[in-house]
Amino acid sequence: MFDAQYFEDWVILLAEWATIPALAVAFAAVRWARRDHWVTAPVRWLLANERRPLVTVFLLALVTGVVSSAIRPAWPFIHDEYSYLLAGDTFAHGRITNPPHPFWKHFETFHVLQQPSYQSKYPPAQGLVLALGQVVFGHPIVGVWLSLAFACVALYWCLRAWAARGWSLFGATLPCIRFGSGPLWDSDLWAYWAASYWGGAVAFLGACLAFGAMPRLLRKPGWKPSLLLGLGFGILAASRPFEGLLVALLISAFLCVGFLRKTKPSHVLSAVAPGAFVVTLCLATLSYYNWRVTGSPFTTPYTVYLDMYDVVPLFTFQELSPEPNYRHEILRRFQLEFMVPTFRQQQGEPLMDIHSGRILSGFFLGTPLALVTFLGLYWRSRWLLLVMLTLGTAALSHAVTLPGSGGLFRPHYFAPFAPALLLLTIRGLRLLRTFRFGRHALGTPITRVVVVSCVVVFVAAAALRLHQQWPAIGRWNRPEFIRRRFAERLPETGPKHLVFVRYGLQHNIHREWVYNPSEIDAAPIVWAREMAPADNRALRDYYRDRKAWVLEPDQRPPRLLPYE
Repeated sequence: MFDAQYFEDWVILLAEWATIPALAVAFAAVRWARRDHWVTAPVRWLLANERRPLVTVFLLALVTGVVSSAIRPAWPFIHDEYSYLLAGDTFAHGRITNPPHPFWKHFETFHVLQQPSYQSKYPPAQGLVLALGQVVFGHPIVGVWLSLAFACVALYWCLRAWAARGWSLFGATLPCIRFGSGPLWDSDLWAYWAASYWGGAVAFLGACLAFGAMPRLLRKPGWKPSLLLGLGFGILAASRPFEGLLVALLISAFLCVGFLRKTKPSHVLSAVAPGAFVVTLCLATLSYYNWRVTGSPFTTPYTVYLDMYDVVPLFTFQELSPEPNYRHEILRRFQLEFMVPTFRQQQGEPLMDIHSGRILSGFFLGTPLALVTFLGLYWRSRWLLLVMLTLGTAALSHAVTLPGSGGLFRPHYFAPFAPALLLLTIRGLRLLRTFRFGRHALGTPITRVVVVSCVVVFVAAAALRLHQQWPAIGRWNRPEFIRRRFAERLPETGPKHLVFVRYGLQHNIHREWVYNPSEIDAAPIVWAREMAPADNRALRDYYRDRKAWVLEPDQRPPRLLPYE
């Protein structure tokens, strides 16, 4: 049977390769005709001062988010996204967490704590970004766009510590034309940094601040880069704590070695103190958040959820935990049928297998830049050691944590290490520009071809993705689409509703329906799991003012019946 999407994916890949020789011929013709001033003049104007690239990158990232959300609707598709939205809705209402509901057992769901309080299990950084979009602009997706925009600006500032404005500008646009808007070969990952609530840009922002502040501190110690370094570490701790800790240890080790070599002890104190103050403040804030959510400043919501619901441990070198007493079959099936096989497979994987390497190179770079990145290995500088140690640490992190190639690996796990990869790419491009064949300087036109091909291929791929995705928006193939249809129809029969969700025996564990906002009792529709008749009657009596329904989502089409 002909698979149109598979065919179009191959068309995109071939176009990525075919664009390079086509652009080479075009550039050669323009150069021969001496008509290339129309290309160089706008670039020279853009790079005339430091402010124009920053504004350009910020606006380009915002446009990328808007366009990506048009191609991939900004609706939550994954379990994790609903959990992040719960955190954002909680913060948007001025609360750190929510009190547990009296009938919380009906509302148990993936990645959400019900006890000792009702809140997401994830660190709070992504939730704060979503709350910003919800409060200031009326929709949490705007917070995602802003996080990508500020991450691009931070990436430009980071690369300026090693490269000129032109190279830094191109590196800062890569999140817009590449991994911020999505890879060209995998529609499931399309635009999920710019048009989903899963995150990625927030941790990337923190990493860019940290990697950009480090060389500035070593060259000229001061309070400004120190504050930004501390802020970067704080953002990493509040978004991806484990990977952020590894990055912080690497950068701190390089700073210690550099300070011992060149800097006077008095200068070291002035350079370290502001950043240490910011890190201490961030850690104190996180401890307070933990205390409000879990009751202990040293216990994170993630570990509480791990102890209550998970069989699979956090690291692959640990043993499986005893099976908890699950009250709902779907939570048990998710652990035993999906997480445990993934954990077993991950234990046998190498540090970085071919599948994961393909995901990383395709997502962050694309074929032309992946080849150029290898040229960066000829960088004759001590900073190459930092880059290689960072990438090696990323491979180690991938190996010892559960998200791996067994079906769970996603590039946002790599976000704290991504600035090192992009720095290697920029160094490779600079080296490519110096390539000569005899007396002929061929590096400059080749570099132009590679850079412009990235932009041209993205535009072509976006058009094809739009052709793929747009007709599927109205189909009933995802639970969020169907939930929206029911949410639109139910108010016609009354203002408030209670929906008991009844799954079939073969229900897809990745298609979840039971998610609620932070204020469950104030929601127009309350989604609850069907339990024993006595439990259902008690919840029905609690919500006497609501019309009660039973939803059978595994029927074709899904069936909604009055509750009896």
